[in-house]
Amino acid sequence: MSRSLHLPFVFVGVALLFGLALALRAQQDKQGEDAEPAREGQRPKVTLLVGDPAPPLKVEKFLKGEPVREFKPGHIYVVEFWATWCGPCIRGMPHLTELQKRFKDKVTVIGVNIWESPYDDQTLERVAEFVKKNDEKMGYTVAYDGADGHADRAYMKAAGQNGIPTAFVVSGDGKIAHIGHPSAPDFEKTLEQLVTGKFDMAAAVEAYKKRRAEEEKLERQMAQIEKLSAAADELLADGKLEEALAKYDEITKLVPEFAPQVELRKFMALMDRDKYDRAYEIAEKLIAGPLKEDANTLNMIAWRIVDPEAKVAQRNVEVALKAAELGVKLTNEKEPAVLDTLARCYWLKGDKAKAVALQKKAVDLASKEKDDVRGLLDSLRKTLDEYTQDRK
Repeated sequence: MSRSLHLPFVFVGVALLFGLALALRAQQDKQGEDAEPAREGQRPKVTLLVGDPAPPLKVEKFLKGEPVREFKPGHIYVVEFWATWCGPCIRGMPHLTELQKRFKDKVTVIGVNIWESPYDDQTLERVAEFVKKNDEKMGYTVAYDGADGHADRAYMKAAGQNGIPTAFVVSGDGKIAHIGHPSAPDFEKTLEQLVTGKFDMAAAVEAYKKRRAEEEKLERQMAQIEKLSAAADELLADGKLEEALAKYDEITKLVPEFAPQVELRKFMALMDRDKYDRAYEIAEKLIAGPLKEDANTLNMIAWRIVDPEAKVAQRNVEVALKAAELGVKLTNEKEPAVLDTLARCYWLKGDKAKAVALQKKAVDLASKEKDDVRGLLDSLRKTLDEYTQDRK
């Protein structure tokens, strides 16, 4: 059973690298996982910044609310981009609804649907049905950009934004006052200041310029990390373990804050190549130090050691147990997958009674989940059957 998404190294802990600038970003990339990263000199030029006049809002169709054909002087607008498949977008809809209610006739919130796939004869109907189904959650104006993508080009691409949700705030004089994630504190602060007449556009322009400079620097670092990671992966594929580990260490030198994720990758590489002593040494340091409050990664480490489907000649159950127990504590014994990992640790230690008790708790929690966890629940039950049958 998988305990986490098996993502390429460069995406593991990406918020750590991008820090303040991108930590809130949903990281839903329009170009998809198979798109090549932008190269230096090929990055699209950013032509829309805070302080610039807001582009006309041209969309294929308005699905809800009064169509906005122009930005009226003295009125404030929020142009927020979303998609039906974007979890963070959907979770943020009630917040936008609350803001629309709070600011009433002073602010118009417009949710513009983009990046649906595929675009065909049924796409508009599917999006319209989604809006209808979520009528109460989406208590604001909603528009459909469509396959032409005019609003996407005019706003998202022009501003160099490749993640959703992203909100653009348009001031009463028709200028962009904010670009960013709608759950960020400065988004709501911008609206409040505009409504009360306390907004300082000059200060906002300077702050955004500084933020863009930081983001561009971090993007350059990410490009370097991608190259180093790709080189390390090639070396691993060629059986050159030590050279690959050295490449990973170069990433740490480039961005010291990324060290925990580098060490995690090294742990995985060493485990995959049966270098258990070195792998467990790294694992113990991560568990005791930089990852001691990261329940998901602790669970990943523990499961890599005790996963019954993994070929591990030397399972250090004590190391796995440390990670799993800490993960369970951090999640307040509420995460089924983490409890399942701890149960496996106790099973391997020979404490079958405790393993069964933990597994039963994991099954019980998973059965009460509202989200679709059917695959997990079935797997947890199968493991529980394995444990109980073996005890008979």
